[in-house]
Amino acid sequence: MGGNLSATSSLRHANQPNHPKVVELVGAAGVGKTSLALALSKKCKHIVLSQPPFFRNPADFPFFTGNLSRFLPVLTRMIMDPKRRNPTPRQIVWMLTLQGWYQRLASSEFSSEETILLDQGPIFLMTDLYRMRCINLQDALVKKWWGRVIENWASTLDAVILLDSTNKVLIDRIRSRGKWHLMKNRSNAEIVSFLEDYRLWFERVLYQLSEKNRNLTLVRVRTYPATLAEIEDEVVTELGLEKNDGHALVSDNPHSALQSI
Repeated sequence: MGGNLSATSSLRHANQPNHPKVVELVGAAGVGKTSLALALSKKCKHIVLSQPPFFRNPADFPFFTGNLSRFLPVLTRMIMDPKRRNPTPRQIVWMLTLQGWYQRLASSEFSSEETILLDQGPIFLMTDLYRMRCINLQDALVKKWWGRVIENWASTLDAVILLDSTNKVLIDRIRSRGKWHLMKNRSNAEIVSFLEDYRLWFERVLYQLSEKNRNLTLVRVRTYPATLAEIEDEVVTELGLEKNDGHALVSDNPHSALQSI
C-alpha cells in the first residue's frame, strides 16, 4: 500500500527546479527489484535505469578521486576509531558513492520529464553501512558527514518503492538464485535473522530521510502472491507514471559499484 511518509512541506530540489524525478527500489535479496525495474522500464515513458559510478571504470576515476579528497578527514577518523573495525575497500567505495552520486543525478544529462529508477541505490548503501556498524554517530565528525549525506539524498529522492515478501519465499529465492549470495548456504534461522536485520535498518534509514523530506513518497508492495503485472500496475498508479509501449532508456554506465572488490 502506498502513500506519503508524512504530509508537511518538502525541501524537494529547492535549488533544482528542472531536476528529474528519482525513485529507488528497495528490498532484500530475492524480493524482485530487478525484475520490477525492467518491467517498469518497458511499461512506462521516460524511465531511465541508472547505475552508480563504478570504481573499475576509468571514466569514473575522477569521481572517486575527487570525492576521496573531500572524504579523507572522515575516513581518517574512522580508521583511527578503536571501537570500530576499519571500513573495507567496498565500504569506502559505497561511502564515496553516497557522498557524490546525488550530484550526477541532478546533472543536465537527465531532463525534468524523466524518472530515474535506481535498483540498489543510496538507501540500500546506507542500510548496509548501518548493518555492518560502519557509521559511528558518537563521533562528531562522522555524524556531521552522515547528516549531510542524509540531507542530500532526502532532497534528491522523490519516492521509494519498498518491496517485501514472506521469509519462506525469500529463503527459497535466495537458495535457488544462480548468482552468489552470502546467505545462500546458511541455515533458515540465519537467513531469517539476516532478513529481519535488513528490514529494521531499511526502516531506520527511511525515517531519517522522511524527517528531512516530509513529502517523500513511500510505496510498500508485497510481491507474493501478487503477479509481476499486478505489482507493476500498483506502482504505476501510486507514482502516477505514464504508460507507453517503448523500450527502456539505460544510462551510459552499465556497470555497478555494488560488485565485489
